[in-house]
Amino acid sequence: MEKSIYISEKFYNKINDIGISNDKEQMMAFGGTTIGDMIVVSEKTFVHFQGDKAESTRKEVTVRLRDLVNAMIEIKAKGYDTFFMTHSHFSLFGGKGDLSDEDEVNSEMLRNVCSQYGMNYYDGITTGYKLYFWSTVSKNDPRLMDCYVDNNPVRYSIWVPITEKIEHLGRNKK
Repeated sequence: MEKSIYISEKFYNKINDIGISNDKEQMMAFGGTTIGDMIVVSEKTFVHFQGDKAESTRKEVTVRLRDLVNAMIEIKAKGYDTFFMTHSHFSLFGGKGDLSDEDEVNSEMLRNVCSQYGMNYYDGITTGYKLYFWSTVSKNDPRLMDCYVDNNPVRYSIWVPITEKIEHLGRNKK
């Protein structure tokens, strides 16, 4: 069973605002605490990689692995067991909330690094309008996680997980 994400409206909006107010891709990290089948996100752990910590274009953002690992270590030291790496998919039309092939490769690498620190890893993608959380634990089968903002469910388009599945079916036939 996939975990559900619980996040405050203030923090959810902050992440989306960063995604929509920048014409270049953005990368952020934050932590959370697992409680049963839910993960409660903490705004206190928020890191926005910018300036000399990120190279960004309209199509991609690059952050050094050591900077991500340092954020991971700091979040773990604050007592959190989950690490989220979230980036924006910039688009004038709201972007896509699904994972690219490169996102999935990066997810596997970051999940492996997180496991060395005893942490869980999940992806987040902001389109500037919605924040999508993905579990990539099952290789070649990402799962869109349920998200609750101030305990209210985020209503995702039914097409987001369907298009992700279709993309994977196409890749697996190659």
